[in-house]
Amino acid sequence: MGLDAFVACNCLRDGKLSNPLEPFTMDDVYRDAEGLLSSRMLDCFLVQLGFEEYMRCYGALDRRFSDWLDKPCEHEGREYLSECVSNWSGIGQFRSIVASLGGEVAYPILSHLLPGGDGGSFPAELAAEAIEEIDELVEFAKHLVFNSLVCEGFEEPIWSCADRFTGPFMMAPYLEVGMDGDRVYFATEDRRVTSRRFRQEPIGPAECNGSQEMEITVCETGERLRIFDSIGPSGEPKTVREFWIEPREAPFMYEGRYLTAERIGSLLAASLETGNPVQWC
Repeated sequence: MGLDAFVACNCLRDGKLSNPLEPFTMDDVYRDAEGLLSSRMLDCFLVQLGFEEYMRCYGALDRRFSDWLDKPCEHEGREYLSECVSNWSGIGQFRSIVASLGGEVAYPILSHLLPGGDGGSFPAELAAEAIEEIDELVEFAKHLVFNSLVCEGFEEPIWSCADRFTGPFMMAPYLEVGMDGDRVYFATEDRRVTSRRFRQEPIGPAECNGSQEMEITVCETGERLRIFDSIGPSGEPKTVREFWIEPREAPFMYEGRYLTAERIGSLLAASLETGNPVQWC
């Protein structure tokens, strides 16, 4: 789960859409407040009848319009550009980088760029300023030192965060595991344990969904607790491992590139080029 985004194409404005299926006409098609192609006729019926009655009376017509929307122009999904920006942990990491490098004072646009959940948009009018900010951010971010959770035998960190950042990287209905500055925390409704070094050990057989319950032993205190799955590394055998926190320079960079920032930058460039907002989804 994470944040996706797209920038709509201008084929409606430029007269490059194919003709919609009858009884719809091009005069009936418009772009709504969310940047999506819609039918004035269907929207009118929906307002008059409410959703349930609308679907009973005009469900077939709604599906006919949707069939045309599948491919009305050369762009898949009518999207000039779409990106899987990052998972929610990566979005939190981006925010922590912005905060570490000056926050709203240094980056007034980037500080409010990303949504707190699915939905919403970022206006094209601010795209140029946001591009300038993100280019500068990436240059300065290369020298940031983050707290990184690592384990024996693997170079790539499990997760990293800034000193002032608190956020989860594993969640279940009864448990949250995350980083709070230079410590990992394990939080339930009535208990919160923190550690800079701990050990995991499998308990019983793996679940049918692939998860494997683990017992965590906090090295500093000897405290023990259970969590619903392995801490990591992702894709590796879920076995006995020891984890600890250590400083790493720019652990979010991959071969010198900050990929989350690149995806955001691509969306902003497409927004600037088309004049259409970035739509978060």
